[in-house]
Amino acid sequence: MKAHDIYFFNYGSISICAEFSSDNLCEGINFCHEHKSVKTQKHSPAAQVLDEYFKLYFSGENPSLNIIFKYKEQELLAQGIPSLPLITLNMSTYTKKELKVYLELLKIQYGETISYGDLAANCGFHGAARFIGNTMAKNKFPIIIPCHRVIKSNGSLGNYTGGVDIKKSLLSFESDY
Repeated sequence: MKAHDIYFFNYGSISICAEFSSDNLCEGINFCHEHKSVKTQKHSPAAQVLDEYFKLYFSGENPSLNIIFKYKEQELLAQGIPSLPLITLNMSTYTKKELKVYLELLKIQYGETISYGDLAANCGFHGAARFIGNTMAKNKFPIIIPCHRVIKSNGSLGNYTGGVDIKKSLLSFESDY
């Protein structure tokens, strides 16, 4: 069993905690519904990358990362530009179909949305909007893998792991910039 470090980040009204294994692999990101005061602590390199990403995101910039999906014993470059910071996400609990959905979702830009059905079609899974919804519910890396940008075909928000209020806030925040 690997040791895990948990870091708490506060960005205005949203608090985020991130869990990292001892080898700097990001295991998950969650919204904390209680604000925790953060003592100055030495963050791991991966936590520093994530903190900088969220600082830029919540200041209205559209930050970018090199994202590696670690899947079983493989590493898949999900998104990459040589000069950008790197984060590796532990994707070992997902199926290949779910990975395909998350890779496709990374193409949805800051301030844009896509319907569950359209995301399914873009992945080649026509008529699989429910599968997309279930895949979004499993996402352990909100904001980094922007499942908040997936909405219902009628324009309503649908559900969100962090709560519909946070989804609404994130979409509103992104549309303002």
